[in-house]
Amino acid sequence: EAEAKDRSRDLLEAYQSLRSEVTERRRAELALRESERKYRNIVELANEGIVVIDKNSVIHFANPRMAEMLGYSAEEMVDRSLYDFVDRDAAADQKYHLERRKQGIRESYDTELIRKDGGKVLALVNSAPLHDDQGHYRGSISMYTDITQRKKYEDELADAKAQAELYLDLMGHDIRNLAQIGVGYLELALETDDVDEIKGLLAKPLESLQDTARIIDNVRRLQSTEHTGRETRAVDLCEILSDLRSRYMTTAWNRQITIDLKTTSHCLAEADDLITEVFSNLISNSIKHSDPERPLHITIRVDRIKEKGIDYQRCTVEDNGPGISNWVKDKIFMRFQRGETKAHGKGLGLHIARTLVEDYGGKIWVEDRVPGDYTQGSRFVVVLPAAKQPQIEPVRG
Repeated sequence: EAEAKDRSRDLLEAYQSLRSEVTERRRAELALRESERKYRNIVELANEGIVVIDKNSVIHFANPRMAEMLGYSAEEMVDRSLYDFVDRDAAADQKYHLERRKQGIRESYDTELIRKDGGKVLALVNSAPLHDDQGHYRGSISMYTDITQRKKYEDELADAKAQAELYLDLMGHDIRNLAQIGVGYLELALETDDVDEIKGLLAKPLESLQDTARIIDNVRRLQSTEHTGRETRAVDLCEILSDLRSRYMTTAWNRQITIDLKTTSHCLAEADDLITEVFSNLISNSIKHSDPERPLHITIRVDRIKEKGIDYQRCTVEDNGPGISNWVKDKIFMRFQRGETKAHGKGLGLHIARTLVEDYGGKIWVEDRVPGDYTQGSRFVVVLPAAKQPQIEPVRG
């Protein structure tokens, strides 16, 4: 009888223990389900795209936000390679980062993704490796934040800042030089008693003031076209270059300077009024950076060429000055690069010239006047789209 009671007690304890274990297991399962539900809601409602890939870079999970970001459904993304959604140019960089996942490295980086419609999405990626119970790499989980619009705003802000600095530097650079010229002539005028000579000397500061006003107008025009876009029209390069030749030939440089102009009968190019500043800069540079003790000869040529079936006007400005060494040629069009010269300035002129020429759809470069020997002088080449010649209506009798 005692033995039967002991057995009954053992069975009751075992039942109660089993019942307690089942209850705890049910509670654990319910808690796990609740936890999974909460995490799934978080993942599905997240503002960031979430992707889980295996060790072969195959997508096992993509949340709705990730699918929406790329224009797919989540089901369309699953079982496809991650590289199917990565821009071709970014594929090598993506491979590098995935290799780092295999090394157990967590990191953040930018990448460019491809939408279903072919558009591009710039994304900030926060990625971490996934491991199995034995610590072996089995894939990674990544969060993608669309920063396309933010990057656009940042670039626009940076461009606006750079443009503002450029205008300020341009005005400070050229106006300072013109002020120095004006001051120099005024000082000479104060030192002489000859009325006629004083009048001649006072004409130069007046020219400097007029040039200063022109620079301010051009900067305003540059600023305006940044917002409205540059509108080109047919301009007569021969007329512009002829006027510049006359201006620089009559300037009192107190030295021997000759400027030859060789043109064709068709000189129309697609540009605007600021193209005058490009050629004015090239001619004045030839004068400023040459040896004042030696005669300077400048030759300007205009001819019409054809490249890939398109007509262009090619203008060259060459001189017999000191030339530009090869290692400087690629740098002088960069902002603040002046090359090997003792002339004053911040090196903005050629940077502005290149910006304008490229805005017109052309190109500009510098080469040796005598190929292979830069010491024999420089040749600047400006190529601009040719404008159509005006049609002359026949006279009807």
